[in-house]
Amino acid sequence: MNILLDQCVPARLGALLGGHGVRTARLEAWDDLGNGRPLSATAEAGFGALITLDRGIRHQQNVKVLPVLVVLVLTRVRGLTYCGSVCRAF
Repeated sequence: MNILLDQCVPARLGALLGGHGVRTARLEAWDDLGNGRPLSATAEAGFGALITLDRGIRHQQNVKVLPVLVVLVLTRVRGLTYCGSVCRAF
């Protein structure tokens, strides 16, 4: 399965997903797309899954109608250190 890592998901996570094609939103030049757009672009580009840290994704798009598996990674950290803390966790 081809998997897209959303903007704030550490690229290092891709190494843990052996056997899958893993790309990042940044590599796809999608890091400047607005809220909800990466999900639409993911489906259109043929990715089977999107891994994200965006807790608001269910409010931005109707994830049930797109043929993309959405994996929401939850962390306890919030605020400005959010992305850095997640990167250190992986």
